[in-house]
Amino acid sequence: MKAGHAVAIAALLGGLWSQPASAQAPVLSCMGSDYCEADPGSTSYDTTTWSFNSGSADVTLPGYCDGTTACAFYCPNSPGMVTVTVTFWSGGQAVATASSSASCTPEPI
Repeated sequence: MKAGHAVAIAALLGGLWSQPASAQAPVLSCMGSDYCEADPGSTSYDTTTWSFNSGSADVTLPGYCDGTTACAFYCPNSPGMVTVTVTFWSGGQAVATASSSASCTPEPI
């Protein structure tokens, strides 16, 4: 085998074995009750929006969560489990989402 061919084959095989760096997906952590915090991972974003699938729970947001990476909430009259979703936006396009279940209570526990 000629030296040039050996170098070309080694370069090709090296390219097959190397793995590209993987992007870190966003994570939503809902600790205790009535609070969730988002980690965008490696997602590049301009802003966030939050949504709640509350079933029979009566979710109340004491503050405005959109545009933040943390959100506090409570359910004063009908506590229960809720699904919380944070969406990351860049240039008006949704670029990533993360969801988690959370306990929604009248007061944080």
